[in-house]
Amino acid sequence: MKYQFIGADVVSRIEDNGETHSSCSIHDNDFKEWLSAGNTPDPDPEMTPEKIAERAALAQVAADRRADILAKLSGVADAQLDAYIDTNVTNLTSATAYLKRLTKVTRALAIEMGVK
Repeated sequence: MKYQFIGADVVSRIEDNGETHSSCSIHDNDFKEWLSAGNTPDPDPEMTPEKIAERAALAQVAADRRADILAKLSGVADAQLDAYIDTNVTNLTSATAYLKRLTKVTRALAIEMGVK
């Protein structure tokens, strides 16, 4: 069995007989275990060095943005957070939008921390 990249952070699991039955995120526990055993996934056949560099640059921009958000949040007092929420989360629509953003940030942090 082996894995092959089919996107920036998606891999396809290829069985020894060459059949592909599933794909998963690079954050999948089975994939991580396979990597930790010293294996290396095959590259995406459609990825050129330019595309790889472009995706790496975009990933770095996203990581920098998350780090910036965390740095800003760590310096904010609870009262300031309360005031922001009281001012900006005023109805169901804004509450839903806020919860979506909060969930995405929480998920990104969990992934970066390697939480399983």
